[in-house]
Amino acid sequence: MTRKKIPIDKDAFEYLKDKILEVSGIKLSFNKAYVHLHSFLENKSKVNFPAPKSEDGKFIQQRESVSVDTLRRYWGEKDADREMTPDVGKLSVLTQAVGYADWEDYLEAYREMLHKEYMKTDIPSFSNPDDIDVFKLSVGKTLSLGVPAKYITLKLIDDATFQVLKSVNTSLIEGHFFMADSFRLERDENLTLPKIIIVPIDDEEEPTIIL
Repeated sequence: MTRKKIPIDKDAFEYLKDKILEVSGIKLSFNKAYVHLHSFLENKSKVNFPAPKSEDGKFIQQRESVSVDTLRRYWGEKDADREMTPDVGKLSVLTQAVGYADWEDYLEAYREMLHKEYMKTDIPSFSNPDDIDVFKLSVGKTLSLGVPAKYITLKLIDDATFQVLKSVNTSLIEGHFFMADSFRLERDENLTLPKIIIVPIDDEEEPTIIL
């Protein structure tokens, strides 16, 4: 049977790792750290979310497990920058270790935490990309695109040239300039935050995705 794998929000996955290490007291620099982490996950999952049993006391289904090698693949330094697509069963084991029923339950709590964290900061009012006509904007106009946890604040310098005044969790560098025909946001059900996309003036150029 093919296991369902999903692309995941890397920041949310990294935050989950930090929470697991915090609760377990394990440091990845420890000798046999991943062995100890495997044991911790197994025990915590059993305690927090015991597998269902039938009336005669037998387990109805086999418990999911995350092997030592899989943990190394998830959080080992050599694979730190690669695209992560764990299967949903293993994600549940990881989240159950810190008290969540599954990955979706954890993501909901993670998004709420992000929202509360950023509501404490001074955040701008956001412009709707669909309402922006770049060529009708006044020179000197500023606008912010995104959401509180991930946004860019831009200033129109001349025609369709913008300067990045502020960049929060995007790949744009504050102070840099670029030209744009339009902007748009794209949401992905597997990502916590939306993609911010800059559409270039030249039709032959690829849109810039601000991760």
